[in-house]
Amino acid sequence: MYDTAVVPPAWVETRLGSLCVVDVRDAWEFDGIGHLPDAVNVPFDEFRSESGDEGMLPGAERWASLLSAAGVAPDDDVVAYDDTHGVFAARFLVTAELYGHPPERLHLLDGDFSAWNRAYGTTTESPAPAEAAYSVREPTNSPLVGYDTIRAALDDPEAVIVDTREAWEFAEGHLPGAVNLDWRDLVDDDTRGLKPREELTDVLAGVGLTPDTRVLLYCNTARRISHTYVVLRWLGYDDVGFYEGSMTEWVDRGGPVEGSEAVDRAERRRRARRSDGTERGLESTRRAVASRGDGRGGVAHPSTSFIPALSETRVCRCVNSEAATSAATTPPASTRCFRRRCRRRKPNSTGSSCARTASGRSRRW
Repeated sequence: MYDTAVVPPAWVETRLGSLCVVDVRDAWEFDGIGHLPDAVNVPFDEFRSESGDEGMLPGAERWASLLSAAGVAPDDDVVAYDDTHGVFAARFLVTAELYGHPPERLHLLDGDFSAWNRAYGTTTESPAPAEAAYSVREPTNSPLVGYDTIRAALDDPEAVIVDTREAWEFAEGHLPGAVNLDWRDLVDDDTRGLKPREELTDVLAGVGLTPDTRVLLYCNTARRISHTYVVLRWLGYDDVGFYEGSMTEWVDRGGPVEGSEAVDRAERRRRARRSDGTERGLESTRRAVASRGDGRGGVAHPSTSFIPALSETRVCRCVNSEAATSAATTPPASTRCFRRRCRRRKPNSTGSSCARTASGRSRRW
């Protein structure tokens, strides 16, 4: 059923015209930088909501409306992609599965837009899809698990609870007995897609996972576990639980937490929401800036010209790159921080981070 959960660019290229290709990047990226031929745009923020169903699911009515407007039919073969190694596209696909789209018809592009753009054509023409009549159905086998299931699994020696966040997040606070598997450990930075199967097997075995393992996934708000979920199902893992509430709900409900730092409950909750909700904007800025120079972030396009060159702008170090760090000491022509979600509109005179955690670590915006 999940044999084609992850598909290479060549698989997609030979089937263009018979697939529904969904781009989950922001509209300005879709229209300005370009997109795959025949792709439709369903931006990530449009299918995430704190007021929908469980966790960050948008709600059945909202989901059906979005897909209908995008021209997606209930039984279409859907390929989703982003430009962040597939993590946001994976969230789209998991959401589709949870609302009853057949799993065998859901596919993640291995790599992302930048990887596709190295070998295949793109376009800036915006399609006008004919509206479909998408309907939500009950999934045959939902992977969703709730707080009580996770709480019971703490004492289950047959279950492996997997935290897919970064190591520093895990160290600050995690579920008792959980193992840490950063979702990026499954990604090849050079190809921007997944590592070879043999390497994936070794990485997973390193944290005690094999295809017959009962796996329960969590992160902060269920975005990062979406990528890990899709990869595990593609690799033949049959028993994978998806904790939609993740660390946000766990902390809110007073679940036990282990960690090296004494971070109070309210602070953990605040960090959880911010960490998962803003990484995408950071990636978009990096790509847009890179497209002005060596092209690693995609195709240069006039619509990206509103972003100042790093050498001309005092850049807040939330951008977190070598170029930005060196530019932060350059006398600026402008003091505007171009990070969309940075709360400090102007960096201070020392070029320090836009915000810092209580422990002094630069926050992941």
